[in-house]
Formats: sequence, C-alpha cells, structure tokens
Amino acid sequence: MRYQFFIFITLFILVQFSATAQRQERIQAFRAEVFTEELQLTDTESSAFFPMYETYTEERRDLQQKHKQLQRQLLVISDEEASTKIEELFQLEEAEIDLKRRYFKQFLTVLPIRKVLRIPAAEREFKKELLEKARDRRRRQ
Repeated sequence: MRYQFFIFITLFILVQFSATAQRQERIQAFRAEVFTEELQLTDTESSAFFPMYETYTEERRDLQQKHKQLQRQLLVISDEEASTKIEELFQLEEAEIDLKRRYFKQFLTVLPIRKVLRIPAAEREFKKELLEKARDRRRRQ
C-alpha cells in the first residue's frame, strides 16, 4: 500500500513539473513572438538575440529575488543591522544597472541601436499582453 502511495505521489509531482515546464515554454514562445513583432527582428537577429536575452533575464531574475529577500529582511531587523542591509540593497541595485549595461552592449553586437533602445518597450508590451491573456483565461473559466 505504501509503495502504491509513493508511486502515486511521484507521478503527481512529475505531472506538475511537466505542466510547469510546458507553461514556461509557452511563455517564452509568446515573448519571442511579441519581441519579434515589437522590435521587427529578422530571423538572423532573432537567432542571435534570444539566447543572449534569456541569459540576461535569468541573471536579472536572480538579482530581483535577492532584492526581494533583502527587502523582507528589512522589515524584521534591528536598527544596527538596517544600515548594513540598506548598503546591500544599494549594491544589488548597482549590480542590476551593471547587468543592464553589460547586456545592452552585448545586444548591440547583434542588433542595431534603435532596436536595442526599444527592448524596454518590448518588455512592457510583453507583460501587458501576458496579463491580458491571463485575464481572458480567467474570465472564460
């Protein structure tokens, strides 16, 4: 009986993991679609840009998670600890700016400057359209 329960739990976890991975793949494909349209990317530009952009977003996501953790810590620490934590917060913000600078320079190696300048607008458009899709899906349910 325990063995069957263990198998059931394992299969359940695998199905959940698979669904999450599929959802992430759909989101990445949708991002590529929006960016390609917004930035008017050619096939050559797309194939060079997206691997670079994915690495950039992963690194940025890591920094943002550290930032959120640090902000949560600021709510429950003493005044003495707060001064060092605030300095850490500034360092994380500087690291995010450095990350943008570094990657935007790399983007310039595969895209013209006008397209690189439109990346933040493409990111906003992607988020807007993704939220709209999520709202529509909730309304239909």
